[in-house]
Amino acid sequence: MKPVVTTLLLLVAAVTPLWAQNYAQLRVQDPQQWASNVGTIEEATFSIRPKGVYLEYGLFLTFSAQGHGYTQHDTLEVQYYFELPPEAIVTDSWLWVGDDIIQADIRDRWTANNVYEGIVSRRLDPSILYKNSPTQYELRIFPMAGTESRRVKLTYLMPAELSGEQMADVLPTHLLWPSHQPLQQARVLVWPDSDTEPPDPTFVEGPASVAFEQKTDQQFGAFAEARLSTSHIRAQAKPKLRLQSQVAQGVYLGVYPKPGGAQVYQLALLPGQALNATSNRSVAVLLDFDAAKTAVSVNQLIDQTRALLMDELGPGDRFNLMFSQLDVRRASDGWLPADEATIDTAIGWMRGSPPSSYSNLPRLLADATAFIEAQGEGEIVLVTSSDQVGNAETANQLLNDLQARVAALPPIHVVDFADRNLNYYSFGGRTYRANEFFYLNLTRTTNGTYATVRDNMTLREAIEQVFRLDGSAFTSFDLHTSLSSGFSHSRYTVGLASVQRADEPVVQVGQLEGTGDFTVELSGVYEGEVFNQRLTLPMDQAARADATLEAFWAGHKIRALEESNPSNATIAEIIDLSLDTRVLSRYTAFLALEPSLGGTPCDTCRDDTAATTTEQPVGERAVVATAYPNPFRRHTTLTLSLPQPTDPAEITVQVFNVLGQVVRTLTLEGGPSEQFEVLWDGTDNAGQQLGSGTYLIVVTTPTGRHTVKVALIR
Repeated sequence: MKPVVTTLLLLVAAVTPLWAQNYAQLRVQDPQQWASNVGTIEEATFSIRPKGVYLEYGLFLTFSAQGHGYTQHDTLEVQYYFELPPEAIVTDSWLWVGDDIIQADIRDRWTANNVYEGIVSRRLDPSILYKNSPTQYELRIFPMAGTESRRVKLTYLMPAELSGEQMADVLPTHLLWPSHQPLQQARVLVWPDSDTEPPDPTFVEGPASVAFEQKTDQQFGAFAEARLSTSHIRAQAKPKLRLQSQVAQGVYLGVYPKPGGAQVYQLALLPGQALNATSNRSVAVLLDFDAAKTAVSVNQLIDQTRALLMDELGPGDRFNLMFSQLDVRRASDGWLPADEATIDTAIGWMRGSPPSSYSNLPRLLADATAFIEAQGEGEIVLVTSSDQVGNAETANQLLNDLQARVAALPPIHVVDFADRNLNYYSFGGRTYRANEFFYLNLTRTTNGTYATVRDNMTLREAIEQVFRLDGSAFTSFDLHTSLSSGFSHSRYTVGLASVQRADEPVVQVGQLEGTGDFTVELSGVYEGEVFNQRLTLPMDQAARADATLEAFWAGHKIRALEESNPSNATIAEIIDLSLDTRVLSRYTAFLALEPSLGGTPCDTCRDDTAATTTEQPVGERAVVATAYPNPFRRHTTLTLSLPQPTDPAEITVQVFNVLGQVVRTLTLEGGPSEQFEVLWDGTDNAGQQLGSGTYLIVVTTPTGRHTVKVALIR
């Protein structure tokens, strides 16, 4: 083995990518020539399955060489370089050869590379997938005729962000950016955690107005589907997906019994909930938007605000929204519960009358501090691009005025996203930009926190930093896991910190030997008090996981070994574990071969993209129906996009209740068009207000029926 390992070390060192700073690249090239062109992604589908507290992604891609004048006689190689987060664990690769799906074998990298290069030299039919660094991957496919396409599937696991009993992840739309011809749409399919629980995903950031449709396929069962447009795919703010998790009361335990008796487990713990040590928050979010001082649009700001509320607040927390116009607008005169329906209602209200494009910072802060004083408690998060207080004298005067208006200023945290056309000034031997001097003194005076995008952060990162620095925390925290009649070993823990936020999850994967209940011993210091507590989780109540849990554990172990400056012996260990568990490492590769070369068509491989209730002809745009806001309180607007101009007389729009009864028929106005909008105010055909609940808006067009689920909140 050692000669192979030595070769592998040289090989991996040799392929350190020159493209490591790019998100993705897609090239098409004749391997016998130097010239290459940018390839096209003709079709893309994200298929997502919750697996405990992580997500399994299946990425279906169809590549071609459109737009470069290649002919049927050209023989090309597809070269796709892409980036995934370092936490990603790649577990599979498929190649379509005709109508057959070839599931890749996993081999050591040296052998796989020699086989692939030898086959390419003979103009035969393989694909190969490498991992070149902790985040960079390389996929090659050969051959592809100049006028044809090739289809693949890549599968990987990702830990989800946990918040309360929900989980979220950012959809990797950057993987589709390098396409030469812009992709018209991408499907997003979300499957249930179990056969009995239909998924109910939403987008909380990015295309928040894109609704998922609940569908049922005779072969594949229940699933949820959404379609992203070109603008959603190309947006720098990538879509963020949210769905229910299996975490209950702050704890999740999943177990996979391996053949032979050992078990692999996954523990997720939200310390505050698990120990009943959470303190509820009341947060007034202030938006002060000066369009001349930022590249962020008002719609992006509203999207980020929605994501902030969804991600950072949970059950028991309260919020209010305030923003600048000629006067100050409030979502409510009191605190609102931080549940998803209320947040969406408040965000929908703000979209209907958004913040002005100029700053009104002093009045906004004065109104917010008066509100907090009247409520008796709370804190302020100011999200601002203002430079209205751009010198020390004005800043000190405003701070004095605010302190004089109330008995005591509440904690005030500031997210400063002003990054253009800014005023610079010096005071006390230091240079400040825009309102920086004021914000630093305001947050210091009120025990708040300050973050700015000018410190090489995105707006979302700045918001997260402010919230991460605030909130209840354990000043010391540790955990130990075991079995009551056995032990745990080979543990890998993510998220554990010396200062542990109460709402920041800790995830651990490991192996179990023995029997009895699963025990978690927690110790540390919370609010100055030392604690030591044991949680007992009955094994017969643990979630039953599948073999992907072992792959998740193996991925953690492989990453730890790769980061250890591995010796030849360690590399050999990585290779063996990678081959045993089908988890890609830097020293292995997935190789798919056509049947004549030993590849075996996979009869059990499931093509999720076949799960659909309608067939969309290639090249034809889909019918897209969305409703926004959703949920809604006063009204929602149905937007209908059609593939070709259609007479509204050929379209019916009906609203059904959960009993299947038609409660309202809506009428489209105007002449033939590809775009229609119609408002529904939550009333029935008699003009009576309908009660809170779920309703289905069913649109019937010449091409079929399309359903949008909406929630009405009274």
